[in-house]
Parts: sequence; structure tokens; C-alpha cells
Amino acid sequence: MNAKISRVALGWAARLALLCALFTVAATGEKFSAASVKAATVYRIPSFVQWPDTVLGSDASEFFICVLGEISFDADLRVYEGSWLGERRVRVRRLSRSDLSTGCQVLVMDAKQSRAALDAPRRCTCLTVGEFPGFASQGGMIELLVRDERIRITINLTPVKASGLRVGSALLALSTVIGKL
Repeated sequence: MNAKISRVALGWAARLALLCALFTVAATGEKFSAASVKAATVYRIPSFVQWPDTVLGSDASEFFICVLGEISFDADLRVYEGSWLGERRVRVRRLSRSDLSTGCQVLVMDAKQSRAALDAPRRCTCLTVGEFPGFASQGGMIELLVRDERIRITINLTPVKASGLRVGSALLALSTVIGKL
């Protein structure tokens, strides 16, 4: 039993260390673009979220990260196409407003699309991500901004809870948290 707990704790410690590394835009001796770090963060965040079956859907083989509008890390996010999140293969797809009710687990959007799209999670129950100031305070779930050469995350717990998702404590500890559970 203790060996199992140790492996689980080590797994979370490794995940946390990786997530901390992703939040740093400039690393010692090597520079990463903000776009590549944001893309890596969007790819890793689902590992720290508990997903109800209603969000993951019946197709246990794919995990959809959807893009709505023009985001700065669109090309960098496509690097993760075909990679794995647990037992699901990642698919990245571009959406139009009419596609919002389709089976996306993560919906990344720009400022222009956010007002119409923030109503969509009530229909598709997906994790919403925006990269502009005020996204979380406007009802988005996760806001990614670059400040002091670091990716800063703000999580709004109110829409997260309403969607049935649960954000892990490791991610909450690294984020600014607003809203209520």
C-alpha cells in the first residue's frame, strides 16, 4: 500500500515540477516563446482536471482541444496534435461559432469570440481558456497572461464548478483563484 501511495505522490510531484517549468517563459540558457509556453500549458492543464464522463464523451480514444478565433499560440498548439493525454489521443481543431456545441474538452478563444463563446460551455461543458486580460473575470475558466516573463494563470472557480469539472489542488496552488466553489 505504501509503495502505491509513494508512486502516486511521485507522479504528482513530477507533474507539478513539469507544470512549474512550463510557466517559465525564459529558461536558463534557452529562451522559449510565450506562444510555445502557452501551448504547452494548455496541453498540460487537462492533466490537473477531473473530467466527468459527460464532458469526455463516449469516444474514449480522443481528446479535443478546440480553437475559436485568432490566438497567439495556434501554430504552437498544433505541435501537440496526435500526442497523448492519458489514454486519449489529442486532436486540435479550429471552430466557428456554429460549431460550439460539438465535442470539445478544451475551448481556447480570443477576445473577439469570448462573449458569444462563454455561453457555449453551458451547452458543451468544456474547459474554457483565454489569453487576454479579464477573461476569467468575464466568466471564462482559465486565463493565461504573460507577466514578468512568466505565464500567469487565473482560474475562475464559479464556471468550473458549474460545468462539473474539478481543478486539482496542485494547479490551484500555482494560480490566482477567483470565484467560489
